Amino acid sequence: MTSTDSALVASSSKSSVGGAAPSHRLLYRGALALPDSHLLLDGLSFVAGTTSTSENLLENPLALALESMRGRPSLHFLGTEDLKDVWLDATGEVNVYLHPLSTLSQVYFENVLCLEPITSSQKRTNVGIRCGLGDGSDPATTDFLIYGQLMPTADQDKPLPSTSDAPPETLHILAARILAHPPQPAVRAPRPDDPTPRRPPALSGSATKRKGI
Repeated sequence: MTSTDSALVASSSKSSVGGAAPSHRLLYRGALALPDSHLLLDGLSFVAGTTSTSENLLENPLALALESMRGRPSLHFLGTEDLKDVWLDATGEVNVYLHPLSTLSQVYFENVLCLEPITSSQKRTNVGIRCGLGDGSDPATTDFLIYGQLMPTADQDKPLPSTSDAPPETLHILAARILAHPPQPAVRAPRPDDPTPRRPPALSGSATKRKGI
């Protein structure tokens, strides 16, 4: 097993789902159903990190959609997808955790996310796992992608001292909605200290009379 594989397994086994802090919310726990098969990729948990649950969830369509799937044993597995071929809505972060005893899921995710080196500027895997919600009648609103992204390793998870100068990184598994078009740039909301817009000065009476003449 490579170092990236180990990081993936470590990240999965250290899931905070069991004793979730107030800043995290469990959205859905279940499996991915493989098409034309009775096999399941089980042991998946989708978690949203949030400091203000009610407000942040309303701004995270994928989190709301996953919560609506509670009670369903599985979601639809639709295959793999190159990240360069899709647009992702990464505005609301959703983390994916694998149960350490779900061997089939661990092996599959490692084969998809950990075999190729990560070279993108965003430190994302080249390939992701496409999944579907509901009956799949509208892929533009129900499909999402599970992918990996390298992030700095937390202090408590750092390994033994190394001779490498590069900061240690861990592969996190994330989920994001697949968009039908490029994401729109975020518009900054007005702030209380923004200057008040001013009306153009009105024409004086004398200027109006001269214009009438």
